[in-house]
Amino acid sequence: MCRDDVSYQKVMKRMISVQLADTTDPEISATVWQLVKMCDEEFVPPLRSRDSTIAGHLSTSLTGSEEPVSYFDMLKSQHLLIARFSPSVVGFLSFRHDHVAAEWAGFPSNYITTICVHKDHRRKGVGAALYRTILERLPDALTSHYTTTRTWDGNEGHIQLLRSMGFQLVRHVVNDRGGGIGSSYWVKGAVA
Repeated sequence: MCRDDVSYQKVMKRMISVQLADTTDPEISATVWQLVKMCDEEFVPPLRSRDSTIAGHLSTSLTGSEEPVSYFDMLKSQHLLIARFSPSVVGFLSFRHDHVAAEWAGFPSNYITTICVHKDHRRKGVGAALYRTILERLPDALTSHYTTTRTWDGNEGHIQLLRSMGFQLVRHVVNDRGGGIGSSYWVKGAVA
């Protein structure tokens, strides 16, 4: 990376703000809905084929939906961080506080269910800013000793971000998403 690229990245990081959002706010809800639709088919399987943000059997989910309505409805019941780039919302991260799952040895965690960054703002520090916020800047009532998430085989951008943030791979499930694609489970905290 040349010096101009480094300077640009520093400026971009300063211009990104992250905050907890109210999912009942119509403007926030509409913006997040547009981001969910934009990211829908980038997920494996697509968000439109899921009826839950924590479904264990991803290859046997919904079929036939044209839009990720069920998935979006589930997001609205979770905590939501939004990233703004003066003043537009350019990404979000949803999570369940005190989520307990066997995949992480039954420890309660802040389980990140979804992260989505607008295509025009990727690789500019938005995802990292969202992760830094959940890891370091949540109100005391929402902090957790552990932060967990999962992703699919081949999602190299997300896996690289997780590693850079200090997450550790704790479990891999082969072909649970169908088509030979598996899931990897990640944790940051003392579980690993």
